[in-house]
Amino acid sequence: MKIKTALISVSDKSDLESLLPCLKKHEIEIISTGGSAAKIKELGYDVTEISQITGVDEYPSGLVKTLHPRIHFAILFDRNNPEHMKRLEKEKIKPIDLVICNLYPFEKTVKKQDTTIKDAVANIDIGGVAMIRAAAKNHKYVTIATSPEDYEIICKEIEANDCEILDDLKYELAKKAFRHTAEYDSMISSYLDKNEFPDKLVLNFDKTQKLRYGENPHQQAFFYKFHNLEKEIKLKQLQGKEISYNNYNDLNGVVRILKDFISYFDEKNKEDKVVIISKHINPCGIATSDNLYEAFTRAWNCDKVSAFGSVIGTNAIIDKKTAEFIVSKFTELIIAPGFEEDALSILNQKKNLRLIRIDDFELFKKIPSLDYEFLDFGLIAQSRDNKLYEKLELKSGNLDINKINELIEFGILSIKNIKSNSINMVREHKPGYYEQIGAGIGQPNRVDAVKLCIEKSINNLKEEFNENYKDKIKDLVLISDAFFPFDDNIHLANKFNIKNIVEPGGSIKDNEVIETAKKYDINLVFTGMRHFKH
Repeated sequence: MKIKTALISVSDKSDLESLLPCLKKHEIEIISTGGSAAKIKELGYDVTEISQITGVDEYPSGLVKTLHPRIHFAILFDRNNPEHMKRLEKEKIKPIDLVICNLYPFEKTVKKQDTTIKDAVANIDIGGVAMIRAAAKNHKYVTIATSPEDYEIICKEIEANDCEILDDLKYELAKKAFRHTAEYDSMISSYLDKNEFPDKLVLNFDKTQKLRYGENPHQQAFFYKFHNLEKEIKLKQLQGKEISYNNYNDLNGVVRILKDFISYFDEKNKEDKVVIISKHINPCGIATSDNLYEAFTRAWNCDKVSAFGSVIGTNAIIDKKTAEFIVSKFTELIIAPGFEEDALSILNQKKNLRLIRIDDFELFKKIPSLDYEFLDFGLIAQSRDNKLYEKLELKSGNLDINKINELIEFGILSIKNIKSNSINMVREHKPGYYEQIGAGIGQPNRVDAVKLCIEKSINNLKEEFNENYKDKIKDLVLISDAFFPFDDNIHLANKFNIKNIVEPGGSIKDNEVIETAKKYDINLVFTGMRHFKH
């Protein structure tokens, strides 16, 4: 099964100069089309024009070139089928043994800002897809190459095996070819289907990294990225161990919250620094400030035990003072838009600490419109939880909501990415800047979440203010991700003298909850919007 004839029809003409000498050396005839033929001639090699094979001139605009029986039968025929061989000889069709083909640049075209639907449709390849699929289907006899990166290995095989390509490589290249055309069609389908929830959901991922193991050492794991994502958002690892499966999971949790805060700051025209400290995908500390060091230390102090071995994200460049604080602690990974040189020198003391820099910060800020969750029997999709509340309605007490509106918004931004059932406690640590001082995360019932949150918050107040901590309790705001189904949580809050509660409302027991809050003179605010996260 020696290669005697190669058909070259490529949109991406790069690296042809590395392939053509090999073909010439082994006297492999080259058939080619339009621009590809012109490029081959320009590089100084002989080429047979496709029209010489088909007997038909290429049609205007290159619309029809390779869609011809003399081309497709030359690729598809079975070399061991007598009937096929008889027809081949009767019509004097020359077998094609090697197909080099890549497709019109549809993806590159639609990524341009000024692309029209006409431009996009013009870059939908027809003949190339048919030819690739034909060659891949008949990979028992035909070798297909869909990328310039395939040329080197093909040439090595030709050199090593006297113009033959071994079956294993032909099979691998055929698999790659079918992935290539499937990916191409999925990009076209996605571009044309503007429905946020299409009837046929096609997701396109590239396997880019083998991870050391999964959540546990006995599990295999790989990282798959959304196709071409690195051309939109660049996350560059500056130092540290390879990112693990668990690191990726925790990193994603931090990124979600970070994007929410950045989007909020942009809307409010604020330049606050925010720090999110996360453990097992749950934020165990969040704080804002006008300086990074203060935001960092306050976020850390929210739950020092959980912060051990955490993943941390910020919207600010890491400075020297903050870096000195970081190296005194144990953290797994930090993601930030940048690191000062002095900070990098300090952080380099911890060789295993992973540092991730966000290179395209404006693109990074964009929030995806959909969430996906893979199930054993399918996939569920939903629009992203991008809202904070429907209203802020005072149901009990005499609180001036306008005075703590930003604090409530900070609290909801913090809690809507915490695993339910969740409660958090927030406060203003200095005018205009806020911190999560305690949280009850992922509890099967809301009473336990409230109790855990209050205990952590009061312990933190005791540590900061000693015997004066009780004076500070009145400034705390307790926020719930979902409604209180009964008034037991109000009784519990009153026991610890918590006077400000924010919850969605919507329980059949709302009136009972409100009356109990009035009884204890607790300020109770309904938001009208739940923030479950399972």
